[in-house]
Amino acid sequence: MPQHDAHELLSNILDRCAAMDRPFWMVSAEKRAEVARHFGPPEVMMRVGHASDEDLRIAGGADLFLGTALLTEIAIELAEHAHPGRSRTEAVSVIRARLSALLGSAARSEDAPDPHRG
Repeated sequence: MPQHDAHELLSNILDRCAAMDRPFWMVSAEKRAEVARHFGPPEVMMRVGHASDEDLRIAGGADLFLGTALLTEIAIELAEHAHPGRSRTEAVSVIRARLSALLGSAARSEDAPDPHRG
């Protein structure tokens, strides 16, 4: 997966996780649908894989998206527990900063606070 696609996928998943106050499997179907309507389908899912069968390609992309979303929720939880009292929002900000450090400054949301500044 090219760096740009990885950046797009991770940013989209992080945005979706940040839009909910708890892991996506714990929120209502209505809330998940609202978040999906707001963010639309992650375009990178359509580019994942090189199979000629379009259904297989989309299923593979969906599996990648779901697996990465689960790992993102684990990362958020670990970031929360690493510093007692850190909120979910603060944990997401820390992860955005790491994403920015790993994949470039475009990964960072403009409204996300800098976790390295006191």
